[in-house]
Amino acid sequence: MENQKEGHELISMTYTWTIDNFSKLKTRKHYSDGFVVGDFKWRIVVYPKGSNGRQFLSMYLNVADASKLPSGWSRYAEFTLTVVNQFNSDKSITIDTQHQFSAKKSDWGFTSFMPLNELYDQNEGYIVDDICIVEAEVAVSKADIKVLKDQETAFLEQELQKCDSQTVQSPRSEQLRRVELTGPTDAFVGLWLATLSPPQISKVYKNMENQQPGHELISMTYTWTIDNFSKLNTQKHYSDGFVVGDFKWRIVVYPKGSNGKQYLSMYLNVADASKLPSGWSRYAEFTLTVVNQFNGDKSITIDTQHQFSAKKSDWGFTSFMPLSELFDQNEGYIVDDICVVEAEVAVSKADIKVLKDQETAFLEQELQIHDGGCHCKNVRWRVQAPAKVVAWSCNCSNCSMRGNTNFIVPSERFELLGNSEQFLTTYSFGTHTAKHTFCKVCGITSFYYLRSNPDGVAITYKCVDLGTLTYVEVKYFDGKNWENSYNQSNIASQSKVDSGN
Repeated sequence: MENQKEGHELISMTYTWTIDNFSKLKTRKHYSDGFVVGDFKWRIVVYPKGSNGRQFLSMYLNVADASKLPSGWSRYAEFTLTVVNQFNSDKSITIDTQHQFSAKKSDWGFTSFMPLNELYDQNEGYIVDDICIVEAEVAVSKADIKVLKDQETAFLEQELQKCDSQTVQSPRSEQLRRVELTGPTDAFVGLWLATLSPPQISKVYKNMENQQPGHELISMTYTWTIDNFSKLNTQKHYSDGFVVGDFKWRIVVYPKGSNGKQYLSMYLNVADASKLPSGWSRYAEFTLTVVNQFNGDKSITIDTQHQFSAKKSDWGFTSFMPLSELFDQNEGYIVDDICVVEAEVAVSKADIKVLKDQETAFLEQELQIHDGGCHCKNVRWRVQAPAKVVAWSCNCSNCSMRGNTNFIVPSERFELLGNSEQFLTTYSFGTHTAKHTFCKVCGITSFYYLRSNPDGVAITYKCVDLGTLTYVEVKYFDGKNWENSYNQSNIASQSKVDSGN
């Protein structure tokens, strides 16, 4: 496991759990002893006979002291879960993920970790002499631990001052201050709460809950219908891009599995990762689903979350489901050689605002004069725009054929020169709101009028004369899902005079 989390140092530990008499376990779920990583208490949970009626081992990382934490608590961890192969460690099954644990989501892991028939096969080596060995490597941020301690110290000292003088001056209170400096956070909280009356404890928990920040999410479900699935020859296969909250995503599947494993691998990918500036980062919570076309209730869905970055631009599951189950014609996951995959992606509105603020600062630059036109130069124009612009690439039926990528300016900053008008003709389709202008002589579309921005003009950035544009950032507009992309992309603001364009 990497020892860096977005520039923060991680503290990690590997916990090994030897489970005796595994086949004789009677409980539906079985917990390991607790273990501590960075003042946080954890435990592993396994469902030895599977969960939700599925024939898979289910395994999760669990916050061991969740029931004792105040309302609104949260802690982040990156972790791997492993079932050790006792014959050959290279065949051990390991899956990694990360999660922001909270009261609502106090465990996280995998419903379909590995097939039960493979786990219990005595020839495979995962259970030997009825012993199963499970490992969890858990990493938490040192910075997160320090922040948590600082917040709790400041909060609890403030609450101590609110308590009656007898409590504050008691020898026990002096002991609390010593524990805070040397002992685990939970010990400090527990000892301090022991000095309070029930009404005071209730008040403390309420204050803690009110201090917890929240964030609103915006989400969208994208459905990908993959035809001729069994005939796919590429190692990995990408969906079209789709936009959620100004961020462009795509799904990636490995139809024949990856790393030699007989499982479908599936990930969410940042579609424009190669075009983003150094140091970019975006957070998402998401689910990936393989739809059962016979019975929707049997669809396989796994959820996770990830802080995407240049180093980790895709995230998902190496062992999403066995290929044998996927390709079994009686199961309903592939029908008429069609596989249907869904991704529900949620991003934070606060993150989107940060992105937009950065773009506004990027665009609020001094306007410059840019000249340009068509190939034969019968159409010429002049436009006022910054030297650095944001251009849009659209995948609608027209734009995808033309490969046109353009930046948008308010109409009053665009001027046709000379007798260019007489060399122009216009094509429209669909709603006929967009007017696709092109030169009658050479056929080049150097500018046109958009449906999304009726008060603006789209300038083909490659038709701008060389020397005045210094930087072009390309963003994506999902023209195949026009209304949804229009509402989420903020493209309408690009033609407003006060938007910086």
